[in-house]
Amino acid sequence: MGPAVAAFAVLFVIPLTQLLTEGFVKEGSVSLASFVAVFQSDHHISVLIRTLRISIISTIITVVVGYGLAYYIVFHAARKRLLVLLLFVSMLIDLVVRIFGWMIIFSSNGALSTLLMLAGVVDNPFSLLYTETVIVIGIVQFCLPLMALSVIGVLSGMDRSLLEAARNLGASNLGTFRHVTLPLSIDGIIAGAGLVFALAMSSFVVPQMLGGSRSRMLANSVYNVVMTTGNTSLAVSLSIILLTMTISILVMVESGNNIGGA
Repeated sequence: MGPAVAAFAVLFVIPLTQLLTEGFVKEGSVSLASFVAVFQSDHHISVLIRTLRISIISTIITVVVGYGLAYYIVFHAARKRLLVLLLFVSMLIDLVVRIFGWMIIFSSNGALSTLLMLAGVVDNPFSLLYTETVIVIGIVQFCLPLMALSVIGVLSGMDRSLLEAARNLGASNLGTFRHVTLPLSIDGIIAGAGLVFALAMSSFVVPQMLGGSRSRMLANSVYNVVMTTGNTSLAVSLSIILLTMTISILVMVESGNNIGGA
């Protein structure tokens, strides 16, 4: 355990301690001035709300689509190994490359605008870039393989005799899914949703490239504060708020799952 504990301390504990010190200690004394400045700023409040909104929407969509994809692969797909391999391969493609693909699709002269014009749906070119909708699409695409793989592991280890017993007792396919499959896979859903939410909350590249300056998220605000004003104290405060919000929501979800399971 020694090397693992040492690596954890160097890579996580020490940087986090420095982060907390920088955020709460100013000129040798404890100060909350930078945190007060964050919550007194309408701009930072709007960024906080936007980050939460985009993260929650992205997580919900990813959970629904990822669970459906995992369910199909485990119970209905003829080539399960090939589809799982494709999920892994999709994760190997660089995120920036994938985002450039979305930028081409959603630009004013991109594939989506051109197809809708040819179909007569719209008369003039339009662009969806630099909107929250495109940010959500980018985050969902990035996190979908992770969510699907989390659920696939749980569904693959499920005892199929329980499903057969439910059907033998008269349960329909929907009833079997609702009362057997879904409850037994809830741990995979919670694990995948927690991972997706954490990645969405801390997302930087996706909103930076697809959202621009009009749709910044909290990670982008931290970068912008450091690069434009050099106010490291404010940037650290934003980072601590981001970390606290993410951990708090994940803990609440896990606590609710434990209470429900009990």
